[in-house]
Amino acid sequence: MGLTEIGLLVAGALALSIVATSYVVWRLVRQQSGVIQDRLDAYATRSSVDVAERKERRTIAGRLDRALRRRNYGRQLSEDLSRADVQLRISEFVMLSILAGVLGVLFGLILFDLPALALVVGFVCFLYPRIYLKQRQAKRLKDFSDQLADALRLIVSSLRSGYSMLQSLEVVASELPEPISGEFARVVREVGLGLSQEQAFNNMLGRIASDDLDMMVTAVNVQRDVGGNLAEILDTISATIEERVRIQGEIRVMTAQQTLTGYLLTFLPVAVTLILFGINRAYMMQMFEDTCGLAMLGTGVVMVGIGFVVMKSVVKIEV
Repeated sequence: MGLTEIGLLVAGALALSIVATSYVVWRLVRQQSGVIQDRLDAYATRSSVDVAERKERRTIAGRLDRALRRRNYGRQLSEDLSRADVQLRISEFVMLSILAGVLGVLFGLILFDLPALALVVGFVCFLYPRIYLKQRQAKRLKDFSDQLADALRLIVSSLRSGYSMLQSLEVVASELPEPISGEFARVVREVGLGLSQEQAFNNMLGRIASDDLDMMVTAVNVQRDVGGNLAEILDTISATIEERVRIQGEIRVMTAQQTLTGYLLTFLPVAVTLILFGINRAYMMQMFEDTCGLAMLGTGVVMVGIGFVVMKSVVKIEV
C-alpha cells in the first residue's frame, strides 16, 4: 500500500472519529437538556405531547426505530439497552456499531494491509459495542443484586416503624446508591402516575433479570392478595439473599485464578501475533498469503475459541 492510500485511510479514519466524537458530545448535551424537558412534559397537555410524538415519528431515527422494533433483534436490543441503563435509542446504537466497524476496517487496512484481516478487525469492532452493552448489563445486575439485601432490610425496618410499602420504597430510593435507588424511585414514580403496585414491580422485574428480585416481587404480590406479615417474609428473603451473595463471593475468589488463566490463554496468541507483526512483518505475511497458513490460522482461532468457552463454563457455578 502506497503513501497516498495510507494518507487517505488516515484522513478517513480521522474524519469518522471527529464525526463520532461530535455525535457523543451532542448526545450528552441532548441528554442534559432532556432531563429538564421530561420535567416540563409532566405538566404539558396531552395534545402537545401527541404533537411531539408525531414529530418524532417523522424523523429518520424514529422511522428506523420503528422498523427495528418490528424484528426480534430490535426488541431484544431495546431490552438490553434498558437493562444496561444506556440512554441511547436502537437506531443510535446500531449506527454507532456500524461506525465502529468502519473504523476497524480502516485501521485494519492501515496496520496489516490485508483486506481479509481488516474485515476481521472491523467485525470485532462492530461487535464491541454489543459486548460492552452485555458487560455493563452484567455489572449493573451484579451491583443491584449486591444491594438488594440491604434494601430489603431497610424496607423491613420501615414497615416495622409504621411506614406503608410505598413510603418504604421512597426511603430506599433516597438512602441507597445507584442502581437500586434509581429502580425503586422509578417504581414510586410509576405508582404515582397511576400504575398499580404490581404492574410497577413487574416493570422493574423486566428491567432487572434477577431471581432474587423475582422472589421479592412474588412475596409482595402474594402478601397483598392473601395477607400476612410482610416484614417477616421480607426479612427471611433478605437473609436468604445475603447468604447467596456471600457464597457467590467465595466462589468468585476460588475461581479467580482459573478465570484469569482462561483470558490469558485466549489473548496471548493475539498479542504474540501483533508483536511478531511489528518485529518481522514479511515473515508473518507468509501465513496470510499461503493457503496452508490460513488454514492453520483458522484452526487455531476455532480451537482457542472453543477452549475459552469451555473454560468459562467450568468456572461458572450457579448458586
